[in-house]
Parts: sequence; C-alpha cells; structure tokens
Amino acid sequence: LDSLLQEILIKTMPLSNDLKSRFALLEKKAKNEPDEKDLEFQAMMQQIDMASASRLHSVKSKKKELRVFQRNINKKVDKIKEERSTEYQTSNSTRQVIEETYKNFELTAKAHTFDEWC
Repeated sequence: LDSLLQEILIKTMPLSNDLKSRFALLEKKAKNEPDEKDLEFQAMMQQIDMASASRLHSVKSKKKELRVFQRNINKKVDKIKEERSTEYQTSNSTRQVIEETYKNFELTAKAHTFDEWC
C-alpha cells in the first residue's frame, strides 16, 4: 500500500531535484545493486585471490616435487649403501686368516727385542 501511494504521489506531485536524487539513492540501496566502484573493487579482489591461489598452488606443487625427489635420492643412497656393505663384508675364515697374519707379523717384529732379554 505504501509503495502504491508513493508511486501515485511521485507521478502526481512534482519533486525537487534534491528529493529525486535522494529517492533514487534510497531505491538503489533497497535493490542492493552494487555501484561501479564496488564492481571494480570486487573484480580487483578476485584477481588478487586468483593470483595468490595460483602462487600457493605453485608453491605446494614445488614442495611435493622436492619431497618426491628427496625420497628417490634416499632410496638410491640406501641401495648404494646396501651394495657396498655386501661388497665389503668378509667371511669368518677370512677374518681369522687376517688376524693370524697380523699376530705373526707382530711377533716377528718383536723377535729382535727378545734376543736382548734372553
């Protein structure tokens, strides 16, 4: 009813320019239509969000790639360590031979000192 009365009054009564501009402003606020500045601001904010999202995605993807490369490198290092450990392991018999040889060298190296004591 109020809107009908306003329409009738607006059509029948002459309004001043100031009142017309205020009335237009109130109608615009009632409809919630964004201004050009608001639209520009929203577009700018959306561009910033998209740029930051792409930057974040880029950082995350690089971190993931680095983790994958690090895992692969660790696997390679472990494989090399395992190969080297099996390559340099000596059997018990080889160890015994080495120990006997060392003992013999040690005794023969000290033999000349025994002559002085005897």
